[in-house]
Amino acid sequence: MITYTDISKAVGYNYKNKKTPFYLINPIFFVIDGGVPHKIERNFLSDGCTIKWRILQLLFGCMHTCEYLPGSLIHDWIMKHPHVVDYDRKKSSQVLRAALLKEGVNPFKAQLMYLGVELAQWFLNFKTKRWR
Repeated sequence: MITYTDISKAVGYNYKNKKTPFYLINPIFFVIDGGVPHKIERNFLSDGCTIKWRILQLLFGCMHTCEYLPGSLIHDWIMKHPHVVDYDRKKSSQVLRAALLKEGVNPFKAQLMYLGVELAQWFLNFKTKRWR
């Protein structure tokens, strides 16, 4: 469902920036469903995997876990460029789940994260009708 370039040498971390500590040193590219390649530009900022509640952090572990980072970066970029998935909220969440699974995250955890993102996005976009 998703392919992307290796991000191991593309991501930097700024511990002074608590809100969006991750930034791209080099651009990364990804393709959804064999479609058009998309480029995430150098200097793109991300908060990584957003896990707000401590109880969930106990379940999922550190929100800056390397296995979560590719999916988080791509999902954050899609949130800023929703036309990439034709404003389809579920598609953006499915991309996150696919990247998590590709990185070896336990399928149960990946599904829970998918559901959490879906619920959060539904709630945040309930009144805007920006997303389908």
